Amino acid sequence: MKFLAILHDSFREAVDGWVIYVTLGLSTLFIGLIACIGYQPVPAEKAYRSIVGTFRGVYGDRNRSAVQQRFLRGVSFDVAEVKELTTASRPQEADYQIRLVVEERDAPALFLPFGPPPGPPPEDGPEDRENGPGGEKKTKASALRDAVAFWAGPGQGRGENEAHRPEVTDDLIREFIKDMFEFNGNLK
Repeated sequence: MKFLAILHDSFREAVDGWVIYVTLGLSTLFIGLIACIGYQPVPAEKAYRSIVGTFRGVYGDRNRSAVQQRFLRGVSFDVAEVKELTTASRPQEADYQIRLVVEERDAPALFLPFGPPPGPPPEDGPEDRENGPGGEKKTKASALRDAVAFWAGPGQGRGENEAHRPEVTDDLIREFIKDMFEFNGNLK
C-alpha cells in the first residue's frame, strides 16, 4: 500500500507543477514529427543494387556465427539485369529475376581507412606467375571460393582450418548468393 500512496502523491505533485505539462507537450511534438515521416518504395533495380552493395561481410556457419567475420575483399557484385516476372500494384509485391555479375579483382578492394599495403607488389621470385616451384601449375586463389568455404564451414574461429573447409561447388556458391540476399536484404 505504501507504493500506491507514493505513486499517487508523485502524480499529484507532477500535475500541480509544470513537469507533467512539459512532458505531455514534448510527447505530442515527438509523435507529430514521427507521423510526418513517410516511405516511398524504390524501383526494384535500385533496391537490388543497394542490397548487393551491402555484400561486404561473411560470417562462418552460414552467417549464423557471430564470433568471426571475414570481409569480401577482391570481389565485386553488380546487378546487370532485373526482370519483373509478375505485375503488382506495389514494387515489393512483385516477383523478380535478376542477373548478378560477380567479378574478382587481382588487387584487394579498398576499404577506408584501410586498403592495400603501400609500396610495390611483392616479387614472385624465380618461379613465374603461371607455374610454381618445379614447374607445376598453380591454381589461382579465388576470393569468392574462399569466402564461400568460410561461410559454409563451422564458425567459432575454426573456419581457417583446412580440415574443416568444405569443397566449394557451383551449387554451394548459388546457395551462398541466396543466403547473402536473405541475410543482407531480408529476401527469401
